[in-house]
Formats: sequence, C-alpha cells, structure tokens
Amino acid sequence: MTSTKDELLAMVRRGARNMTLSEKLRLTILLSLPAMVAQLSSVAMQIIDAAMLGHLGTRESAMVGLVSTSIWLFGGLCTAFASGFSVQVAHKVGAEDLAGARHVIRQGIAAGLLFSVTLSAIGVAIAPSLPVLIVSWVLAYSVNSLGKLLGKINIIQKWFNRIVATAFVIVGCYYCYIFFIS
Repeated sequence: MTSTKDELLAMVRRGARNMTLSEKLRLTILLSLPAMVAQLSSVAMQIIDAAMLGHLGTRESAMVGLVSTSIWLFGGLCTAFASGFSVQVAHKVGAEDLAGARHVIRQGIAAGLLFSVTLSAIGVAIAPSLPVLIVSWVLAYSVNSLGKLLGKINIIQKWFNRIVATAFVIVGCYYCYIFFIS
C-alpha cells in the first residue's frame, strides 16, 4: 500500500518506526516535486524571454540586458528574505509548536510587507534615473561593443550555470547518501 505525503510526514514527526527505503524515496520525491516544477517553469520563462528577444534588434536586447540585473537583484533580495522566515517556521513545526509557527508566519507577513514597501520605494526612486544611465551607457560604448560584451557575459553565465548545476548534483548525491545509505 502506498502512503500519502501526509501519512509519511506524520510517520517522520512521530518517529513511530523506521521508514523503508521506498517510503523515504517516495517522501523525497513528493516533497521535492514542487521545487522541481518551479525551477522548470523558471527555465521555460527564460527560454521564452530569449526567444522573444531574438526577434528584436541589438539595441533592444542590450536595453533588456541592462535592466534585467536590477530585476534579478530585487528578486534575489525577496527570495533571501522569505527563506529566513521559512526556516524559522520549519523549526517551529518540527518542534510541534504550531502556535509559535503561526506567530512567525504573522511576523513574516508583516515584515515582508514592510520590506516590499521599502524595496518598492527604492525601485521608484531609482527608476527615473535608469533610462538616463542606460542611454549614457549605450552612447559611451556603442551598441555593437555592448552586444559583444553581452555575448561574452552569456558564455560566462552558461559556464557558471553548469558549475552550479554540477555542485547541486554532487550535494544532492551526498545528501541522498547520508539520508538513505548511512
């Protein structure tokens, strides 16, 4: 009989018995599936963005390349902020302190609202100067050299993606070894 995710998680919380290897694998897959789908959708969106930019000219691609770093910065800050609260909630749930977990969630929502308002204010403050910076950059370095630079950055990014992917696979194998074999 296959157990549901909730049953398997309840087994882990209670520590009633040791889980079999197939139960551990099933739980690992069930818990990691949403993260895998999120990563796949992110990659799909990047492919769609690249395909849409392929029809534009060099100047438009350069403009998008310059603005995308700001978007990545704000997205990374939001992700880092959310990760801190999710770890605290996980600790509270693991300790079976559901009231404390709800309290941390409320704090996270309030702090997230404050953080997002602050980031929005910063974004609104720098937004008027971004076109001036972009135009001055384009005028200073010309569109052609900027396109070459973005091409080189794209190559570097592909190598970093490969290195990070390899590191994640190695770490994943290490944790699988520790979790399932040790």
